Amino acid sequence: ACVLALAVGLSVNVVFLSAAVPASATAGTTSTFYLRSSTGFGCTDQDMTQAAPTSGTDSTIANWNNRTFTFCSDVFTSEHSIATGTIALTTWWTNGTGGSACTITLDLQRNSTSLGTTTLAVPKKTNSATSFASNIGVTGFTFAQDDRLNLVVTGEAVGACSNTTLYHDSTGHDSNMVTTTIVPEGLLALLFVAPMVPVAIRRGWIRLPGRGR
Repeated sequence: ACVLALAVGLSVNVVFLSAAVPASATAGTTSTFYLRSSTGFGCTDQDMTQAAPTSGTDSTIANWNNRTFTFCSDVFTSEHSIATGTIALTTWWTNGTGGSACTITLDLQRNSTSLGTTTLAVPKKTNSATSFASNIGVTGFTFAQDDRLNLVVTGEAVGACSNTTLYHDSTGHDSNMVTTTIVPEGLLALLFVAPMVPVAIRRGWIRLPGRGR
């Protein structure tokens, strides 16, 4: 029981610290980034924040015919790392044309370097905002000082995309991206150490207080 309690306690502390350790920059360690209509980060277009929208009123971006739009995070520090895995995106779209689907490309970038891309097709006559799920596989890395995550959204150069609209920044249509785990780099080793604690105690590598030698 003591072994289990110690292992669980260490694991819980690692999870708590990964969420609680403050960063030097504003970007934190939470994994969900919301596409917002704000421009506070000084990026090309709009922000991608770690704070969920609170308004029930939609923000929209229309006419995706050959259009590119970038959402960016706040800056990270060199203390932050992102794990290898799958990044999940949920975006809300309409396509009022009766002609054809509109293909949208989602390109996740570290600054201007692509980490991976995916596409989605918004069918014709999608007259009400509909959610589309997409995935991008990434290889883990450590951020450099002042790195950002950029989500570059591009519409196909076809007429159908002229009638296609992105919905975001509302409680009802909270287009977002969920990354793999983001932790301060110094905690990465603890994520691997925690599961080994019970083994180390059983084999005598770690001795608990009160146990004989």
